[in-house]
Amino acid sequence: MKAQYEKVPYNQDNSWQLLIRHLDGIPFEWHFHPEYELTLTLNSRGERYIGDTISEYDDFDLVLLGPNIPHSWHSRASLDPDKEQKVYVLWFDKEWIDEVTRLFPECQAFRRLLQDAHRGMHFSKRLAQKLLPLFEELDAATSMQRLTVMLSILDKLSNTPDFQAISVNQMLNRQDSDKRQQRLLNQLLEAIHDKYTEPLSISELASLVGMSESTLGRFFKKMMGQSVNHYITQVRLGKGCSLLVQTDKLVSLIAELSGFNNLSNFNRLFLKYKQLTPKAFRAKFAQTSSEPEKNA
Repeated sequence: MKAQYEKVPYNQDNSWQLLIRHLDGIPFEWHFHPEYELTLTLNSRGERYIGDTISEYDDFDLVLLGPNIPHSWHSRASLDPDKEQKVYVLWFDKEWIDEVTRLFPECQAFRRLLQDAHRGMHFSKRLAQKLLPLFEELDAATSMQRLTVMLSILDKLSNTPDFQAISVNQMLNRQDSDKRQQRLLNQLLEAIHDKYTEPLSISELASLVGMSESTLGRFFKKMMGQSVNHYITQVRLGKGCSLLVQTDKLVSLIAELSGFNNLSNFNRLFLKYKQLTPKAFRAKFAQTSSEPEKNA
């Protein structure tokens, strides 16, 4: 489960990007990017992987993510098998939202929303249902109409307490970063996600971006809100969670495939951060998967 860096393509006619996907099923595609992402998933049930957290999702799954958080959805079933699964994905970068809030005082409430997004925000099904007509307007709207709809959606999200933070390990207030810092961070994240199943040294990462180990530690903490070693551990645990849910491999093999040097270390860290043993975690999701599907 290597998270790929995703470069979001921008059309010249748009200051932010929209993707509307019609799918028979949502494949597991773990990735990250420097943009904020708002996703509404319809007629779908499965697992949602956000940073260090894996959880069940269902119809009307509305989530806002901050930059550089590895994530993926993986569907298990369509609630209505006669219809496609539909996903609205809205991307916008920090420079764009900073300009919006600078030029329009009416949008100042967006700032708190974007701070909370660094932990990941899961909004209630009730709110998602209320906002669905706005999302549906995006299907056939012009670029200008889509912009006004987008701002309306952000306004609704900015003025509701009807959400839950997804990850307690993400930093709530990340520092501002310039393009050079983002490029260096992307290099580090790509290297970590490419090599996390192997022994990975801080000195190797520091050399990659031309920093001392102490400078790297401060830089990563500033950009990601956690230490390099903590982040690597969370990536490895994310791999372990994925394999526990999606395969029937032995826990000892999963520990090895996830980059842990021994089973006891895997068990100890898994219990510490997930509050469950790996076997109990697998049993929890197996039980959920075997439950009869609810009506849409």
